[in-house]
Amino acid sequence: MHPFGPARCQLLLALAATCFLIAGPAIAKDDSMVMAIPAKGWPPYIIAEKTPRGIMVDVMRQIAATANLEIQFINYPDKRALMRLCDGTVDAYPKSRDWVTDPADYLWTDPVLNSQDVLIFRKGKTWDFSQPHERNEKRIGCVFGYRYPKLEPFFASQKLKRANAPNSKAMLLMLARGRTEAAVANKNVALWLMGTTFELNRNDFEFSEKPLGTAPYAFAFSRTKRWERFIALFNSELAAMKKDGRFQAILEKYR
Repeated sequence: MHPFGPARCQLLLALAATCFLIAGPAIAKDDSMVMAIPAKGWPPYIIAEKTPRGIMVDVMRQIAATANLEIQFINYPDKRALMRLCDGTVDAYPKSRDWVTDPADYLWTDPVLNSQDVLIFRKGKTWDFSQPHERNEKRIGCVFGYRYPKLEPFFASQKLKRANAPNSKAMLLMLARGRTEAAVANKNVALWLMGTTFELNRNDFEFSEKPLGTAPYAFAFSRTKRWERFIALFNSELAAMKKDGRFQAILEKYR
């Protein structure tokens, strides 16, 4: 989460103006949209290649095409992207309103999908983390620097042990090799990695039935009348895509 509320928009505008001198943003024409994405992406939601793709990108491309809008992609870190949304030099950014301090600073589409963190186990090795165990040796694979609110009390009391990995792929490999009893990961990220990593086989794993955390993943837009109209179109078309199978087809591409 990032502390950029309404009271700070003046500061954000000043910072954004300074940033403009260093790296000027793309300027949207009437028939285009400037979308910020992280340089490293977040597969499978955003895959930052020369021509970006991913669940969020593909959905936006399909819907923007119905409005005859061309998408210009620009790489910005998270804080910079939010500043650019504030000053209107970026039009859209994939985000969850749960991940910003003041969602009212931006316009929001309906959620494209839910981002869910789940526990992952080796096949046939599931267990309930909330129940006491005879020996406190359950090791949970986590990505270094990330916090998981539902698990933190168990880590603090040492009922569970945290095993840090540098990224989700390394964390799943630790689990596959028996170095941990479970791993916590975004479900779609885990499915993507299992489908694209030779050492990981989807059939070797099970997911917890209940997520550890859920956030609606949508698009934040700058607050202008132009994007109010587009968001209404986006929401209508997204509902149609989910009904007629086009959205499911996009999901299946990345699993």
